[in-house]
Amino acid sequence: MQPGERFNIALSSDQKVTTPGNFGTFDDINNVSYVRNELAVKEGWKKDVSKVTTYEVTKPINVFEGPVGPQIDGGKYLSGGGSQIQLLLKREDNKMLYLNPVNTKEIK
Repeated sequence: MQPGERFNIALSSDQKVTTPGNFGTFDDINNVSYVRNELAVKEGWKKDVSKVTTYEVTKPINVFEGPVGPQIDGGKYLSGGGSQIQLLLKREDNKMLYLNPVNTKEIK
């Protein structure tokens, strides 16, 4: 991704906007149901989802990009199908060297 491009990341209630994970989407996220179903985020991966932050890329980042695949979460089928990007950074990397949070909204 190049500087100026934007994408969204769903965050848990205790997750700081300065410590996002490595997966995001170009999709508009308006509710938790979208995160669970179209983005196929298992509860084991993110126990609660309460907000979405839009990030702007400030320094080039290599990413994988494609559709979200389906998942099974405790016997429940999560269809996937949304857009997905995976930042090719290490989990411990300071992502704020590459990203600027520009907006955060709460979702239910």
